[in-house]
Amino acid sequence: MKQLNPTAHDRAAWLSTIWTALEEWQEEYEGRAAVGTDTYEQRWDDICTAMAWIHEDLNIEHKEI
Repeated sequence: MKQLNPTAHDRAAWLSTIWTALEEWQEEYEGRAAVGTDTYEQRWDDICTAMAWIHEDLNIEHKEI
C-alpha cells in the first residue's frame, strides 16, 4: 500500500478548503437562535478552537493559508 506524504502546501490548501466551508456556515447561521444550550457564537468558538489544534498538530500557522 502506497503511503501518502502530503507536503505542507497540500495541507495548507486542504485547511483553506475547510475554512472556506466553515466561513460560509458562519455567514449562514450567524445571529440565529441557539440550538440546545449552545449559541451559534459558542459553536463557532468551538470550531475555531478545534481548527487551531489541527493547525498546531500539522505545524501550519493560519497565516500560511
